[in-house]
Amino acid sequence: TSSFLAIESGTVALGTLKRAEDGADTILRLYETERTATTSRVALHAWGRHVKEDLRPCEVTTLRLPKDAAQQGERTSLLENV
Repeated sequence: TSSFLAIESGTVALGTLKRAEDGADTILRLYETERTATTSRVALHAWGRHVKEDLRPCEVTTLRLPKDAAQQGERTSLLENV
């Protein structure tokens, strides 16, 4: 069996996984927990998506993932405006 979501980094935690306020996109919020720059790989098995993101020490980043998995996700603000 596979999980719904997997994060391949021991220093990154998931803060939010939700639908965007203004559409069908998915919002993914990650934060670095150990004061260390890192590269995180997130697998969203339910949607067949994989995301790779570099985070600085203690950084919180919000990613907007389009519903179409062929489209690249992008960083957005905490308020979800690009």
